[in-house]
Order: sequence, then structure tokens, then C-alpha cells
Amino acid sequence: MAKFFIKAVFVFGISIGALLLLNRELIIAALNLDNPELYPLAAPAVMILCCAIWLRMLNMIIINGIIRAGGDNVFCLRMDFIAMWMTGLPLCAIAAFVLGWEFKYVYALMIAEEVVKLALCYRRYTQKYWIKNLTVVTTS
Repeated sequence: MAKFFIKAVFVFGISIGALLLLNRELIIAALNLDNPELYPLAAPAVMILCCAIWLRMLNMIIINGIIRAGGDNVFCLRMDFIAMWMTGLPLCAIAAFVLGWEFKYVYALMIAEEVVKLALCYRRYTQKYWIKNLTVVTTS
């Protein structure tokens, strides 16, 4: 069943991303950006989100729907720590404050965190270490 959900979410994520990409101008218009300086920031951010939404959706289903539901919460905690605190935040901080990159590049770099999560979680999923018997009653 997990394989089906991964395939379905991948296809659904690509479809949603394409649909959002086609309607990105409507999405930006719905934001009611009062300041005209915000549009050059919002347009690339929406474009990046549209291209990476499948990755976020896939991570959500693997992490929350499969691994965590299978009882492997400790792995999820460690993976979130590694992806966020050892990859995502340092890369974005260096890109923004040290290298002085523009917002759109820093936002795109945030996707690196999702790539790390997918690599760690998909490996865990294929090894089947996440499967725990949650119905066993232990005696004290």
C-alpha cells in the first residue's frame, strides 16, 4: 500500500505543480500585494514553489504517512534535525548573509533541505526499518 501512495502522491504532486504553474499569475494576484516592490519577490517564489511542491508532498507522505505511522518516530526526529539544522538553515544563512544572494536563490536553496529529507527517508523506506509492531502488549 505504501508503494501505491508514493506513486500516487508523486503523480498528484507533479499535476498540482503544473496546475499551479499555469495559474501562478492568479495566485500572485490573490495575494493582494500592496507594495509594488513585493511582486519581484513573490513571482520567483511562487515559481519555485510550483516546481518543488511534488518534493514536499512526497516527503510529507513518506515521513508522516509511512515512517511515522509505522512507529519510527525517533528516525523522523533525527532526520528533521539533520535536514533543517545541519543542511537547510546553514546553507540559507551562508547564502543570504555571507554571500549576499538574492531572495529567489536563497528560497530555491531551501529546497535542498527537502532533497536531503527525501534521500534519508526514501532510503529508510526501502530498507523497511520503519516497520514496527505497534500492537504488541508488553508485560511490566
